[in-house]
Amino acid sequence: MKDQIAVVTGGAQGIGLAVARLLAEQGARVASWDIDPCNAAAMSGLGEGTLAIECDITDLASVEAAYSRTCDLLGTPSILVNSAGIAGPNAPLESYEIEDWHRVIDINLKDDVEGGFELCRELRSRSADLPIIFLTARDSEFDAVSGLRLGADDYLTKDISLPHLMARIAALFRRLDALQKPQGNESRITRGDLSIDTERMTVHWQDQLVGLT
Repeated sequence: MKDQIAVVTGGAQGIGLAVARLLAEQGARVASWDIDPCNAAAMSGLGEGTLAIECDITDLASVEAAYSRTCDLLGTPSILVNSAGIAGPNAPLESYEIEDWHRVIDINLKDDVEGGFELCRELRSRSADLPIIFLTARDSEFDAVSGLRLGADDYLTKDISLPHLMARIAALFRRLDALQKPQGNESRITRGDLSIDTERMTVHWQDQLVGLT
């Protein structure tokens, strides 16, 4: 992850901040896009190479401005972690303001409940080695299998603890770093048409990569 440019939406606190911290620890340069007033303080606590940008992800002009500033100050992003989301006011249904409801939907879902799956499909078609992890409230086996078959590296539900989430992300980063290292014969085990690389954690059969997800 060293010197890669990562954008984390909703990086001021919670899961977004935890992911931003891990990315920074792995050597990435991190920009947090958030409207939370705590954003600047949160990023300053992560050290050099981080950037706090005020951004409302429901406003296209705000997103475009945040992207331009990120490119100018850090470089072109190669990693996106979409963690922005709100729970909305805690109020009885009969007194819940319709404007508050629309804001929750605009940030968390908009009008495309299948957007995550379509985005995964599109990203995987553009890059075979781009790390993709689902973190979602959709916890059915069908959704998990669908996400993995569309190309995700992992599929996690939102009841996961932060330490567990960080461990899964770190494990994925270790695998990506191993894949980027020059391949050495000492880590390769070959038996006929079967080849196992113990460092890169990959398996080939007749020179074809075998998916292990």
